[in-house]
Amino acid sequence: MSDLFVKTVFVPTEEGKAIIADIKKAFKSQIGTGTLVIVGSMIAAQAYPEDVVAMTPVSGYERMKPAEKRMRCDKFTTFA
Repeated sequence: MSDLFVKTVFVPTEEGKAIIADIKKAFKSQIGTGTLVIVGSMIAAQAYPEDVVAMTPVSGYERMKPAEKRMRCDKFTTFA
């Protein structure tokens, strides 16, 4: 490894894991069945790949400023 390259790793926290567990518990007790989709930021989706997804931009809006970006509500990005 050299000083030229930096590797970014998104690490889950115990607090984040607890929040996700609370969301799952509330969903199960209030809704019961169905598909739970926890939508978060790209960073959250990378830190909690099994539990959190990120929204994907509408075609043509991929490189827009955040205030102008339009996101899909029917398609999500996941990480391995």
